[in-house]
Amino acid sequence: MKEIVILNPNRVVFGEGSMQRFVDDFIEKGFKRMFLLSIAELRTALAPFLEQLKSKGVEISIDQSIVGEPTFDDFDAVLLKAKDFIADSVVGIG
Repeated sequence: MKEIVILNPNRVVFGEGSMQRFVDDFIEKGFKRMFLLSIAELRTALAPFLEQLKSKGVEISIDQSIVGEPTFDDFDAVLLKAKDFIADSVVGIG
């Protein structure tokens, strides 16, 4: 397996208003190609926030293929999708 490096975020936000904070922070950082890992059950709740991002020029690819504890094969498949999309950011919600 290739080396994987995970950098801990310098900020974690919870609670009311956290999704709007995420959108604002994402736009401020200047990312333009979001690969979003999520679940189908959250699609409606996320829609207004994703629309805000799209209105600021962010392209979003949504992957909902992980429905349980991911395997290494799942990880490899999702990583390939993110690379093919040429993502400059990967976000997991759900």
